[in-house]
Amino acid sequence: MFLIPQVEVQETEEKGKGIFATDIIEAGTVISDYLGKVVRSDESVDLYDDDVVYDMWYSDKVDICPDPDVPGMHTGNTSCEPNCGMGALGRRTILFALRKIFPGEEITYDYFLGEQDDDCEAGTDNCFCESPFCRGTMYSNPMHYDAWDEYVEKLVEGISEDPPVPFGEELPPLDKYPESMDDNEIYNIFGNREEEPHKCSIESLKSVKEIRKLIRETGKTLEFGDIGIIVEGVVFGGHVIFRHCK
Repeated sequence: MFLIPQVEVQETEEKGKGIFATDIIEAGTVISDYLGKVVRSDESVDLYDDDVVYDMWYSDKVDICPDPDVPGMHTGNTSCEPNCGMGALGRRTILFALRKIFPGEEITYDYFLGEQDDDCEAGTDNCFCESPFCRGTMYSNPMHYDAWDEYVEKLVEGISEDPPVPFGEELPPLDKYPESMDDNEIYNIFGNREEEPHKCSIESLKSVKEIRKLIRETGKTLEFGDIGIIVEGVVFGGHVIFRHCK
């Protein structure tokens, strides 16, 4: 379920359906809630035939399975250079903008897939985000995934694993959602390389936190002309990704 009007589902050339921004989306904006049927984890694979990729973890015994034909967060594609992140409201998974998003941009997020299943068919886990930072797979860096998993476990600590409705019923939307989510270093953040870089002075290069804030608010890469670099983003561990200006 989309919570804002500035998005629409479109067909992509190679990745099937995707979500695209139709207008500016400000950083932090809560975009969608992951809704669908509440099913037992060991039964979800039979619900929509081969569309098991749409399953979303709710607890160790419950999955949320959306209808592939209904527009929603589940139609968003993964990326190694995402502009959105998965957040948690209790045991619910929501989608929010990691940075300012521009009209026409595809809405993407890191699926945060953990250890690869030995039964996974070769090629089905390939990533096609085409980012220069692409890992080549939808599976996360193990250290990053472990940190993400620990982060989520803390958020759901003490919350019942049982679903709020009987199995087989649709997870209902909340009466109210937050309008915005704060930045968090657990998420990689990248500026949009299709936009002109945001020009900064060396005085702006105070800390990784300040760099994240600038990317988040402007949605762009950061050009520090006085030292000849363009900052592309900040990844897990506080590592700053940059390139030299041409």
